[in-house]
Amino acid sequence: SRAAFYETLSRLAAMLCNQGMIVLVPATAHRAAYRAAARDQASAFVEVFVDTPREECEKRDDKGLYARAHAGEIHELPGESFEIPVSPDLVAHGGHDQAAVAQLLDLVSRRVP
Repeated sequence: SRAAFYETLSRLAAMLCNQGMIVLVPATAHRAAYRAAARDQASAFVEVFVDTPREECEKRDDKGLYARAHAGEIHELPGESFEIPVSPDLVAHGGHDQAAVAQLLDLVSRRVP
């Protein structure tokens, strides 16, 4: 069902992009195949990897999903099985990277017709 979810996100984002909109999709897309499929569908695609240490993700986990995954209650938690991007367009460190925000705005302005 995750594959179908990411396929739907990709199709919707590509449809809106093709209508001239700038679309931001804040999704983990933890498999490289999901990100590759999204890149293939979009006319202008920017992949941003928010590089946050797992320990920090666990601290921010208000729902306790990481604890449940460690207890064996959840299988295939995206944060646990994340495939790190080989060549993202942008790497933001820790989610509080102001330089990355400026770089993202520049990338988007250059790629959007």
